Amino acid sequence: MNCLSCGGKKGLKNSAVTNYTTAKLILNEHVRNCVIKSVGPVEDHGRQNTIIKIEPGTTAD
Repeated sequence: MNCLSCGGKKGLKNSAVTNYTTAKLILNEHVRNCVIKSVGPVEDHGRQNTIIKIEPGTTAD
């Protein structure tokens, strides 16, 4: 399974991220107050994030 890491050293705050792939998103501890939409699974190590599961084939908003 492919994995994508979000957050990095600078972090990610008050952002929206959409993952249209089946890759697993790993949100590190620097990810806060974000809305994450993902076809693939999400592992959330951040705080106060909203995770929304989307169906494969979903198109951009």
